Amino acid sequence: MKAKDISIYSIRDWVTDAAEFAVVTLNQEAVGAHERRAEPHRNDFYAIYWITRGEARVTIDMVTYTAQEGSLLFIAPSQVCQVIETIPCEGWWIGFDETFYCLKDPSQHKGIDTMLFFNPDFSTLLSMDPASEGALKSIISMMQEESRGRGEQYSNAFYSLLQLFLIRVSRIMEKEETESLEWAGQNNRPFLQFRHLIEQHYREKKNVSEYARLLNITPVCLNALSKEMSGITAGEQIRNHVIIEAKRLLHNTTLNAKEIAYRLGFEDAPYFSRFFKKYTGQTLLEFREQSRLNEV
Repeated sequence: MKAKDISIYSIRDWVTDAAEFAVVTLNQEAVGAHERRAEPHRNDFYAIYWITRGEARVTIDMVTYTAQEGSLLFIAPSQVCQVIETIPCEGWWIGFDETFYCLKDPSQHKGIDTMLFFNPDFSTLLSMDPASEGALKSIISMMQEESRGRGEQYSNAFYSLLQLFLIRVSRIMEKEETESLEWAGQNNRPFLQFRHLIEQHYREKKNVSEYARLLNITPVCLNALSKEMSGITAGEQIRNHVIIEAKRLLHNTTLNAKEIAYRLGFEDAPYFSRFFKKYTGQTLLEFREQSRLNEV
């Protein structure tokens, strides 16, 4: 039975005494976390799972993965995620707000503004590199120590350790997917900023010119940048995000067409239905039924 809407959680829903960040083992999470994780949900923060034992079926935006021992899972805000343990899991969970690890900090070369969280599919599942496992465990241990002790400047210490953790994991990803190195050029940052702006404003801004203005570049330049970095135009980036959000709501909720259209910034529900059919080849009902059939 699908819920009327998708639950949205903050860090404190998972770790009750957390502030802007937290690191705990999977069995230290708040009461009910296991059950909430097994239902489709969104977080308003960035989350990392490291499964050291067991197995889980992870669904991110209707794509299902198998996370086994040694898996690292990265989940960005707004993604619809479901984690069902098929074999009881042990491991670590890290969560942090964007305000804590600022995406817009121009000094960052590695971190949340890389392919770990922002990639063409907005999802990443990595297999642990055995050579890196010991170093990453040491970093997490120090994170836990700072988080528990809360000594002088513990927030700065945790930030530095999180940054180091993400840099180390980025290296693992680069080994697994050498093509990700192509994203390391000077055009990477403005394109990622564009993707992030879409995530923030897709409900009210659906024109390329609006995003170009926010980025202080021309629409022509933004289209060229998008084509270079992803193979599709800026307009297609915006449209595809609206479509994936519609699919999230269709698959995970019982909201009707009019309610979904309103959520996505469409005042005319019939127009939204035609828009969806034009770019997916399916009606809203056809997609909802087919996606749930595939889930079974």
